[in-house]
Amino acid sequence: MLGAKRLGFEPADCVVFEDAIAGVEAGIEAGVGLVIGVSERALDSAADLVIKDLTGITFDGENLFIPDRLRLR
Repeated sequence: MLGAKRLGFEPADCVVFEDAIAGVEAGIEAGVGLVIGVSERALDSAADLVIKDLTGITFDGENLFIPDRLRLR
């Protein structure tokens, strides 16, 4: 979250992509607005969303698009 702070963003305005359960938990504790678990390992986490991988994810400056085919939970 140091990077977000240096750029002037609040945690609630950020998205974290994390493949480790500890990282998911850290993102939640930090108050991140959207915590996305990456890989099947994250299925047992409290991530808001779990995806297979990062392939095909786009962000246009306003909207984050995650293809349905990537969603595991």
